[in-house]
Amino acid sequence: MLLVGYSDFILTARAFATDEDEPRPEPNQGYRRLAFFRRRELLLALGCLAGVLVLDILYGVLLAVALSVAELLSRVARPHDAVPGLVPGMAGMHGVDGYAEARVVPGLPVYRYDSPVFFANAEDFRRRALAAVDEQETPVRWFVLDTEANVTVDITALDSVDAVHAELTARGVVFALARVKQDLRTEPDGYGLTASVGGERILPTLPTAVEGYRSWVRDHGGRSER
Repeated sequence: MLLVGYSDFILTARAFATDEDEPRPEPNQGYRRLAFFRRRELLLALGCLAGVLVLDILYGVLLAVALSVAELLSRVARPHDAVPGLVPGMAGMHGVDGYAEARVVPGLPVYRYDSPVFFANAEDFRRRALAAVDEQETPVRWFVLDTEANVTVDITALDSVDAVHAELTARGVVFALARVKQDLRTEPDGYGLTASVGGERILPTLPTAVEGYRSWVRDHGGRSER
């Protein structure tokens, strides 16, 4: 995708240089595909083309790489997030923004941040995770962080998760993690997050998290609505 602008530029030049009797390729097909796919991709391609025309090939491609990295960071710095709920007749949990029938388990918001947490989005993650708790219509008793999108972690990410854990614990909310990848357990263990959250609050799946919450409610003399 980085070189679409340059490749289309070369294709256009070749189209004008070839003999009229020879079949000519469609020079702007790549641009049209990008325009239909995503406007940002089209702007990147045009930026690459402009860079090649103004700065020459090498610097133009380097500019395209820099623009692509900046665009990627802008997307992962504020990714999509969701609070999944249960949908009648459908297995699993699904975002309430995508399914009108989805209902959050009362007292148990599950929060999903659709990007690995790292230095560029750590503060955004912390703010939006706490906002997801504040937006609940019923008192929150448990908070489950769905970590499936985290394929790697750094210390900034663990600082942010620990900050959310500390804030919710201070409010009297039980903090739990779900779907933590086994090959990532070393970092939270070494950081001390596993010990502070509690091994029994690191759950393999979202259904086990929901069942764990309902069991906790029964043990504490309450009633969990389904």
